Amino acid sequence: MSLMTAARSSFLLLTLSMAAPLLAQERNNGNDPMSVLTRETYVRPPADIERLVTAPRHLNVTLANQSPTRRLFVKQQSDGMPTIQLFGKPWYNLAGFQVDPKANRARALTTRSGVVLEIIDVVNGKSTPVEVPQGARVSGARWSPNGMQLAFMANFDDATHALHS
Repeated sequence: MSLMTAARSSFLLLTLSMAAPLLAQERNNGNDPMSVLTRETYVRPPADIERLVTAPRHLNVTLANQSPTRRLFVKQQSDGMPTIQLFGKPWYNLAGFQVDPKANRARALTTRSGVVLEIIDVVNGKSTPVEVPQGARVSGARWSPNGMQLAFMANFDDATHALHS
């Protein structure tokens, strides 16, 4: 089979595969397509599904940031969806990397950081708050190799500082 014949066959198959859904829509069991659209309504999901979908995601907890001993883990909690003020701050887009120029950092540290850090003991469930500077948003919590200290970034409006507790 020549290259030209193969190209024509491929084009024909592509054309037919695109036309099949259109033909199926036109049949529509004898109904006018516009009448189907006018009869469609919003259907509420079951209450359990609606509750799960609308649950406040910023309260979710994962065991992802465990200490080296696996007994403690860090819970970083945000204050919910970022505000318009955070999203409205000036930023630069450098080839897909978004920069907050006032704070000289990645924009995600401004818009996706938390406000609370807690250390939770897996064995007894005890929660110990980590002291966070007033007005700081926190991100990047990491355990020291021996699990005795926790380092994190304190993101202020115009700067980021590395802290530990």
